[in-house]
Amino acid sequence: MMAYIAAAENGMTILKMWPDKTSPHAVEMTKNVKDCFFLAEKIKAKRDVDPAFVMKKVYLSQFNQAEQFYIEKCNTIRGHVFELWEPRFGIINIFEPKQFNDPDGLLPLSLKQMRNHKSWSRPIDVADPKHFINGKPDIATEINGFEVMQKQVSDCSVLCSLAVCAHFEFKHKYTTKLISQNIYPQDTFGTPIYNPAGKYVVKLFINGSFRAVTIDDYFPMGQYGTW
Repeated sequence: MMAYIAAAENGMTILKMWPDKTSPHAVEMTKNVKDCFFLAEKIKAKRDVDPAFVMKKVYLSQFNQAEQFYIEKCNTIRGHVFELWEPRFGIINIFEPKQFNDPDGLLPLSLKQMRNHKSWSRPIDVADPKHFINGKPDIATEINGFEVMQKQVSDCSVLCSLAVCAHFEFKHKYTTKLISQNIYPQDTFGTPIYNPAGKYVVKLFINGSFRAVTIDDYFPMGQYGTW
């Protein structure tokens, strides 16, 4: 919606400077501006009623006012805001025209990780070509749990849970997705896809509710090319 509004406003700015408002190009520009505003209004109207955009309102309606206050209060964790999950987070503004960098910065590393750390890299730059699909890194098409490496991250219980959930998808031939269905953007089959802008949104259960966690795609690389 905002893209259509921005395009219309840019068109109006150009029209103001156009010497001949009756020329064919000016007439066409005027039509395009009107079309952009019309489409923006249609999107806004749909957003006000579409379940993909009002899920937060529906979710909170089952709680009383005090409970709603605390649920939304729990969005903030250590100064970082993780909003209640709505499908729009995996659709709107996820494909950006420029490289996305997490405004919270790079993840802090442990002392053990820092000793082995070489650089921060993106998958498109360092991933093995055999893990590419149509010239782009494969995000999570057929995960199996064996991708998890239990060497540099000390929280074994978290890694074990990730590995088990990923292997569950593999064992059930991806008919039931415990992890991959929560990573966005996705294709029409609900499979995570590569985002050239490096922006991804993960749906996580945090503080008693599903919330949206936005990340970039920079990974810490070890001295010997390991992730």
